Amino acid sequence: MQLPEPCAEIEHIDHEIARLQARQLVLSTYVAAHKALISPIRQLPVDLVREIFVACIPTDSNAVMSAKEAPLLLGRICSSWRTIALSTPRLWSSIHIAVPHDKLPHHVHDGCLELVKEWLARSGGLPLSISFHRYPPPGSSPFFDAIVSFSSRWKHISVLGQQIRLSRANVPMLQSIEILDYAGGDESAETPDFLSGDAVRSVCLGTDLNPTQLPLPWNQLTVLSLDRLRSSHQPFPDPWSLTSSTALRILTQCQNLRECAISLSSGTDGTVEVSSSESVELPFLSSLSIFVAARRAFSPQHHDTLDRLRLPQLSSFSLSGPGFNHDSPGGFPFPTLISTATQLKRVEIDSLLLFTKEALITFMQLLPPSVQFLALRQCVAGTSVPAIADSDFLRSLIPPPSDETQPGAGAGLLLSQLDTLELHYSASFSDDELLRFVRARMDHHPLRRVHVKFYREAESDILPELRSFVGLDVSLEYNNMRPRNVWNPRDGLRGRYGASYR
Repeated sequence: MQLPEPCAEIEHIDHEIARLQARQLVLSTYVAAHKALISPIRQLPVDLVREIFVACIPTDSNAVMSAKEAPLLLGRICSSWRTIALSTPRLWSSIHIAVPHDKLPHHVHDGCLELVKEWLARSGGLPLSISFHRYPPPGSSPFFDAIVSFSSRWKHISVLGQQIRLSRANVPMLQSIEILDYAGGDESAETPDFLSGDAVRSVCLGTDLNPTQLPLPWNQLTVLSLDRLRSSHQPFPDPWSLTSSTALRILTQCQNLRECAISLSSGTDGTVEVSSSESVELPFLSSLSIFVAARRAFSPQHHDTLDRLRLPQLSSFSLSGPGFNHDSPGGFPFPTLISTATQLKRVEIDSLLLFTKEALITFMQLLPPSVQFLALRQCVAGTSVPAIADSDFLRSLIPPPSDETQPGAGAGLLLSQLDTLELHYSASFSDDELLRFVRARMDHHPLRRVHVKFYREAESDILPELRSFVGLDVSLEYNNMRPRNVWNPRDGLRGRYGASYR
């Protein structure tokens, strides 16, 4: 048998296969590269790609200087996308600037500063939305100097840690202003004239500046926040004391307000003349947030001066404060304001320490039946801090069992439209009591969301039954107190008032 000839033929075929495989690899690589060029996204018109890029920009804050997010990320995909991104001014018309710490290397500062300048230069002639967050010490900053050179195009500006010395002529397009810290606290400095521009509609002051001494265009404001950044040692500096009477005098001038947040340093101020019987109506106000700095309970007999407000369009109300002596009687300071707000839908109490258990139930009875969202949050948790949303609180929100078989059962149900309940470290009832509450409410007006954080361990596993209710989103957390002492490069991106910069 002749073997050499077949073996040689096999070897030849193997070489030919290897040659063809190598050629196939080359052709596959070539085809794959061209497939990328004819992918559907590359067939889109440039104008449509621009719109997609713009849709990638955040709408609840300004764009961040991060290569992992738009718009910088869009320029790192391919050369054509980079060309489109760099030539689309709308992508660069908002920016959040978190000034690097002084301890970081100089090249980090220099690189960030150059990026800020290039970013703003790409915005063309569009109005700018800028948020600026800077750590101490105060003083001049090349980063702030860079954005001041574009002040004629400021539309929304938020500043933390930097003094602004501009006139209204420098900021003709300015509509919203947020100053979260008036760096330096120079009381002798000239009045910030830029606050009084004709286009200004939104003002948020978390500063040492006395709002009553500022040239604010009160009557044209639609958003107002007088919400001082607070320290645990000194809630309010001496020059800045906003009493209920002073706040009412300010609000009387703001007939076009839609949103308002205020921090009260104390109660009624006898030095401010406000009629004791006249009510003040703000016909358009839909959101009101009040922080009460006084460490005391409100007397059940005491109606705060702000209780004279009449808010026919109020849909969201928030009340918070540092708490009080638990032996005091408690009470709710704005009973008429709340009970007459017939359009109220959202209520948030950020510190239950404003109430005793009895005062909390009384407050619940004041709320109009239109309320759909109720959040009771307690910022301090522990065995020494009473959680006052107990079983009596739950029972106040469900009808008596005897009513279930009667015609019109549930008609007298407290907060009959409630569909969302959030309790953060404020719950002292048992797991079984929570389950009974949910069952009872689901038989009437169904709940959509229940979120409870307990400062204790779980007693029983009620989640499977709770999750069996159709349409109910339920979340239970137990003994979960995680510290958040972490620095984040997005620091300062949102103000305390949650202002939107777009």
